[in-house]
Amino acid sequence: MRTIFLTFFLLVGLCTNAQNTDIEVQIDSITHHDTSTSERIFTVHYHIKNKAKSLISLVLNTKELRSNMYNYSSWIPSYRLFQEKKMIETNTVFDSKKSDAVLKKIMQDLENNRKGLADYLLKQQQELTIKTSKKIIESIVTFQPNETKNFSATLSWDKNRYHKFEDNEYFLDQKTTHYLDLFLYLNKEELTSTLLPEDLKIILNDPTIITGWIYTNKVEINFRD
Repeated sequence: MRTIFLTFFLLVGLCTNAQNTDIEVQIDSITHHDTSTSERIFTVHYHIKNKAKSLISLVLNTKELRSNMYNYSSWIPSYRLFQEKKMIETNTVFDSKKSDAVLKKIMQDLENNRKGLADYLLKQQQELTIKTSKKIIESIVTFQPNETKNFSATLSWDKNRYHKFEDNEYFLDQKTTHYLDLFLYLNKEELTSTLLPEDLKIILNDPTIITGWIYTNKVEINFRD
């Protein structure tokens, strides 16, 4: 059901925003190193080029990547993972240890604040809104005409090859070639519910901030032992 919702959400967004031709986004390479027998860190190296003759800005967190199956944030790039030509429709391949740790902390905090849960949740929501709004404003990247900037973001794989997401099951076969690409969906209007009013005003009134969407090239990612 979540897959259907995200597909619908994406299609609606794409219908209201055109593919952006002012920028070029390309993955240059995907490197990796094993930190242990149970963890591999991938680093996605990519660049963004302003092809326009004028100054442009992006609202974009260039240090983070999220699965296209579970990304509600237009300011964070999505990645798509492929086994040969088939897309792997799951969000469990990367950063599972981090996700488990975050969930464990949330559950513990809820347990510790059980008596005043309503007040605790309200306070947490207010703090999250302030923190997120600040991060979004700080993520604005400005490009001079024809300027290229290089970025990188990491993904952690726990070397688990079997994954299940809703009704889909996948096995990361080490004898098969895998690929990854990125998807940027730039839509500042969708930040309305995320930003503080004063920060939203900054973004909506900035004529250099561009909107639209763009896919990168596909680059091989190594899941072999």
